[in-house]
Amino acid sequence: MKVLKLASALAVTSLTLSASAFGAPGDMVQTSNQMIQAVQIQNDGGSATYYFTAVGGWQAANCPGVTHAYISEDAPGAKAILSAALTAKATGAPIIFTGICGDHAGNMVYIQIRYTSL
Repeated sequence: MKVLKLASALAVTSLTLSASAFGAPGDMVQTSNQMIQAVQIQNDGGSATYYFTAVGGWQAANCPGVTHAYISEDAPGAKAILSAALTAKATGAPIIFTGICGDHAGNMVYIQIRYTSL
């Protein structure tokens, strides 16, 4: 009986550790240093949203499966981030985005950009 309890405790611990290895929507994450593959500007009917995809994906630790980093045009610093991203794309320089894992609906293929590094 003690062996069964120990095995159950280890299984729960293992699941807890596995789950904590991945971030959750709302966690602050950073992408790997990647080159921008594409820039999309989507008109949201009054403002725009800038989307960036990376060659090989963003590979953000703790936010698996991220395909797009984005920022709303009306967010503070959005024009500077767009400028840095367009410069990186034009010159082939890699870029890093730091932001929130997931979009407003919790979809973890997005990172809401808060700042960038070249």
